[in-house]
Amino acid sequence: MKVAFAIGGYCPVTWQARQWNIAAVRAIVSRFPECRVEIYVQDRNRCAELPLPAVMPGVQIYSPERYAARNCPVLWKRWLAGMISRNRPDLLHGTSDIFSDRLLKDFPDLKCVVTVHDFSFLSVRTGFSWIQRHRYNIMLRRSCRRAALVVSLDESDAADTVKYYFIPMDRILVGGDCPSSSGGGPAAGKIMAAYESLLQDSGVSC
Repeated sequence: MKVAFAIGGYCPVTWQARQWNIAAVRAIVSRFPECRVEIYVQDRNRCAELPLPAVMPGVQIYSPERYAARNCPVLWKRWLAGMISRNRPDLLHGTSDIFSDRLLKDFPDLKCVVTVHDFSFLSVRTGFSWIQRHRYNIMLRRSCRRAALVVSLDESDAADTVKYYFIPMDRILVGGDCPSSSGGGPAAGKIMAAYESLLQDSGVSC
C-alpha cells in the first residue's frame, strides 16, 4: 500500500491539528513498516516536526522547489497533481482544501481522505474577515463531500461536520487521542484499518 499525505493549503490549521497529523504519519510508519509513505508538503520550512528520512526509513518527503508554488494555492495544487501523476499513490490523505475538481477528475480512482480539525471560522466572532469565512467554508464543505472518508480529531469536530456539512456519520472516523509517535495507541490502527477498507472496496490489494 502506498499512502500519500499532503500537508499544505490555506484553510486554518490549529497547532493541535498539525501535531496530530504529524504524529499520525510517524505512528503509521512505525507500526506498519510495510506501508510506503510519501509526504507532499507545501512549505517544508513550516513543518519542522516532519519525520526525517534518516529517522523514518522508507518515507519520501517532497516539496515544491519554486517559490511561487509554495505560496500560490493554484500552483501548489498543480504541483500536487503532477506528483500524484508521477508517483501514483493508492490513497491521498490531506488537509481540508486540496481536493480540487481537476484533481478528482484527473484521478477518478484515487481514494481521498480529509482531516477536519477546526471550525473556528464559523463559530468565532473575531479573527476572520467575511471573505475568509466564505472561502474557508466553501473549501472545507467541498472537500468533505468529495472525500471517501473524513477524519475528525474528536467527537465535537465530528458533530460539527454533520451539523454544518451534512456528512453521514458512517463516513466519519473519530481519530481520538493524538497517536503515539512510537506507533502505540489506537489511533494509528483505526486509521490504517480505514485505509485498508477503502482500498479493498476499490479492488486495491493491501
